[in-house]
Amino acid sequence: MLALTKPLSCLAVPFLVAGPLLAQNPWSRVPAYPTGCYYEADTFDKDVETVRSGLLEETDRQRGINQGIQLKYTDMDINDKQARLMAFMQKNPAGAQKVIQQMQAMEARAAAGDPGTIAREAELLTQLKQAREAYAAEVAQVVAPLHKAIREQPENVRVSPAVKAATDRFNGAYPAVCQKWLSPARLPNGSREGRIVALLDSYQELLKAEYIPMMEQNQMANKEFLVAMGIPVTGLAPTAATEWVYKFLGEAQSAYGKREDKPRVVQ
Repeated sequence: MLALTKPLSCLAVPFLVAGPLLAQNPWSRVPAYPTGCYYEADTFDKDVETVRSGLLEETDRQRGINQGIQLKYTDMDINDKQARLMAFMQKNPAGAQKVIQQMQAMEARAAAGDPGTIAREAELLTQLKQAREAYAAEVAQVVAPLHKAIREQPENVRVSPAVKAATDRFNGAYPAVCQKWLSPARLPNGSREGRIVALLDSYQELLKAEYIPMMEQNQMANKEFLVAMGIPVTGLAPTAATEWVYKFLGEAQSAYGKREDKPRVVQ
C-alpha cells in the first residue's frame, strides 16, 4: 500500500487563477506596446498595473479554490483513503493501474519539467535583461554631454548656451535610441523594429507554445487521481496562463519603464 501513496506527493504542487475566467484568454488583456518614446505620453504603465493587479487577484482566488479541493483529500482519514483506493482498483483494475502510472510519470515531469523549455525561458530572460541594460547604456552615452555641460556651467549663469545646445542635441538623439530598442513597428520581414520588443515577442511565443502548456500539465497532474478517489473536482483549474502572463507583463513594464519621462527642458 505504501507504494501506492508515493504519487500523492505531486499533490503538493501549487495550483495557482479564477476558474470562471479561464474561458478568457489572458493574453488578450495585454496592452498594446506604446509607440512613443516618452513615459508621460501614454498610459502603458498604468494599464499594465491594472491588468497585473487583476491577474494577481484571480490567481489568489483560484489558489483558494484548488487548495480547498486538495484539502478534501489531504484531510481524509488514512483508512478511508486506502478503502477508496482499493475499491477503485477492484472496480477498475486496468483504469487504476493507468492512473497510477500516469501519476508517476506526471510527478517526474512536474519535478524536472522539460529541460529544453526551461533553459530557453531562462535564456530569453537573460537576453531581455541584457537588452535593457544595453538600451540604458546607450541612453546614458547620449545624455553624457548634457550632464557634462551642466557640470561645467558657470554658477552665475542660469542656462548657458552650451547647456541649451546639449539639451537640444539630446532631445534630437534620444528618440532614435528609443526606436532602436523599443519601437513596436513591424519591419518588412514581420519582425519588430525594436530589439527589446522582438525579444518580448520571442518570449511570448515560447510561453504560449511550450512553457505554459508544460506548466498546466504539471499543475493538473493529480486531477484523475482525485476523481478516482471520489473527490469532486468542480472548479479545479490550472493557473499557468495567468501566472505567466503576469510575469510577461512585468518584463514589458521593466523595458518601457526605462523611457524618458518627457523631452528635456532647460530653465
